[in-house]
Amino acid sequence: MNKTLQHLALVSGAFTFTLIILECALRFANYNPFGEFFENEGRAVFIRPSANPQRIFEATPNAKGNGWGTSISINRYGFRGAEYSVEKPSGTYRIAVLGDSITFGNNLPPDKNYPAMLEKLFAKNNQHVEVLNLALGGYDTLQEVATLEDIGLQFKPDLVIVGYCINDIGIASGNLNYIKRLQNYGNPVYRSRLAQFIRVQLDRIELINFTNTANTRESFDAFYKNSLADIDGDKELDKKMADLSALINNTPGKYLFARDYTQKDHIQHLRYGFEKLKQLQNEHGFAVSVLIIPYLREDDKNSPIYKAVYDIVRHEAIHLDFSTINLYPTFKQAGLEKLILKKNDGVHPNEHGHEIMATEIYKKISSDK
Repeated sequence: MNKTLQHLALVSGAFTFTLIILECALRFANYNPFGEFFENEGRAVFIRPSANPQRIFEATPNAKGNGWGTSISINRYGFRGAEYSVEKPSGTYRIAVLGDSITFGNNLPPDKNYPAMLEKLFAKNNQHVEVLNLALGGYDTLQEVATLEDIGLQFKPDLVIVGYCINDIGIASGNLNYIKRLQNYGNPVYRSRLAQFIRVQLDRIELINFTNTANTRESFDAFYKNSLADIDGDKELDKKMADLSALINNTPGKYLFARDYTQKDHIQHLRYGFEKLKQLQNEHGFAVSVLIIPYLREDDKNSPIYKAVYDIVRHEAIHLDFSTINLYPTFKQAGLEKLILKKNDGVHPNEHGHEIMATEIYKKISSDK
């Protein structure tokens, strides 16, 4: 019996010692993703549930701190950036940019996302242009348009740019689930770096499971049952979707997000968001341009598939008389692989990619004026 107790004591001691070593190693590496909850009175809570059911979640006004790989400052109106005056200064052209984590600028310095770079380009050329970044990670097109309606229209934009990422066609964000877990993150147990590490890994698994299940036909239709537009009778769209489906079926492999563009309900949801934007355009008189951001992990096999995806998005934009900005040729010339921000992430462009986006938008606006 004594030997058994001694053995248990040794095992328990070794286990405890291992935990202490791991905790020390994580602290030495400055691993502290939940630190803002304890150091800045919860200001790391950058998102909250939205009263608007079409937004679902929104940025928290006046939230400041570090998150999503960058320094974040949300202004009093609830979007990232400076405290712009609601009253538009005389002689100023105002641009509202809609988008997701790409446009928001995840994992980039605050002044290195393309809306910030675009504003600097105009200032450099002595042009009075304000660029409002209304983006938020995890948003799809309808959420972006609802954000424009809630907080962007009061600024009376002259132009609305939709920063369209190809994953906007589906439910790609677990942010709503994240909000529900925030109160747990504030638990004192998460002062332990090891507890934080375990929680982050569990969250990643949950996000993968959420993404896989949320985009099934049944889940998607249930979630968006009240926001699906009628696309019946659009023969040109039918052909584009059929051509894409044939490309995918005849090309073995997995093509991230591409198959969603062959699903009627996903296209219906995209058109619903664009139609709502068109309605706002008619009511408020701003111009609209859709910036189609290419997928960065292109190769000879999947290139025709993603080009067909961009063509469907362009069709939906042109269908409502929105202009489009084609980034693909410039991105391709620069080298798509060279524009990747993080390894194994084919969605988010790096700083140079954002610079290209800002430049292409600047050229488009300058030529249209």
